Amino acid sequence: MAKLGATGVVYHGMALLGGGAVLAGLILGAIAAFIIDRKFEWAALFAGAGAVLSFFGFIHGTSLGIGSSAPVALGYLIVAGVCFALSRQSHQALIVVAEEVAADD
Repeated sequence: MAKLGATGVVYHGMALLGGGAVLAGLILGAIAAFIIDRKFEWAALFAGAGAVLSFFGFIHGTSLGIGSSAPVALGYLIVAGVCFALSRQSHQALIVVAEEVAADD
């Protein structure tokens, strides 16, 4: 580990994000796809699932256990909260502003 750190390889971060990489990729890809499609409720749901999976170490963990990667789970919870808040905002205001801008041109 010391030799890797000396050469600039951040192994702890790679090991933390590498655990359960296939499942993590599915969760992160689903979150990104739902955000792009503006389906924030679904993005929040998948972020919540990612928080649960990472809290128990199924993804982003070096071993299975309770709280094995709690900081990553907290990150997923923050993303879930932001997506949930965005899902509760009115899209009508954005549409009206876009129509007003188009009418001014």
